[in-house]
Amino acid sequence: MADDKRKLTEKELKRKDCFEKISSEMQQKGYKMKNVVINTQKQSILLF
Repeated sequence: MADDKRKLTEKELKRKDCFEKISSEMQQKGYKMKNVVINTQKQSILLF
């Protein structure tokens, strides 16, 4: 997926900019980013 370099749409670029702004603000406050992937079974449990 890292090799997928398609051109982002205008809305996607706006969302990316907002995410990066909020992310940097939170990191300055001491939060750390952690990428999490869950399977569908765990997702179902979390929803109910």
